Amino acid sequence: MSLKSLAIAVVLAALAFTPVKTAFAQADGPKAVTIALIDYQRLLRESKGMQDAAKQINAKGKELETVIKNRQKELQAAETELKRQRTVLSPEAFQKRRADFEKDVAEFNRLQKRSADQITAANQQSLKAADQQIFISAQEIAKANNITLILRRSNVYMAAEAMDITDNVLAELDKKMPTLKLNFK
Repeated sequence: MSLKSLAIAVVLAALAFTPVKTAFAQADGPKAVTIALIDYQRLLRESKGMQDAAKQINAKGKELETVIKNRQKELQAAETELKRQRTVLSPEAFQKRRADFEKDVAEFNRLQKRSADQITAANQQSLKAADQQIFISAQEIAKANNITLILRRSNVYMAAEAMDITDNVLAELDKKMPTLKLNFK
């Protein structure tokens, strides 16, 4: 059993012994705990902002892929030409062209890495923005509905559907973040 699973089990066990709703006002007694659930993965999949981010990331990925494929074709043609000229050029001239070609290949490898890093950074940027906005939206809904604890559905073995506030959080999230502008660096 992992440490995370153990921590979740301890929290859930503690909650099992906490009163969920009180039937009458208690002056000095414990306050009621109202629990709700959100489907975090669904929020990431279905929110307008994240769908917008996915479109931007896919478009940038295709653009970078085209640039990389074109550069790869150029390098393949240059390599073929270099092999063809090997018998015609002097050894010194061939070595110089070979060194230039190897520099081009190294630059191509850096281009591929930069492209992959751009996509990874954009993914991380979109997840961070979504996570922050999901938190704010869930917090507002919790305050409006006197919810004291919100858990991710993926961490709960079983719960009543009435506890799920994902639709409410999604609606609030779509209002606050209908689009998400990504910076590709």
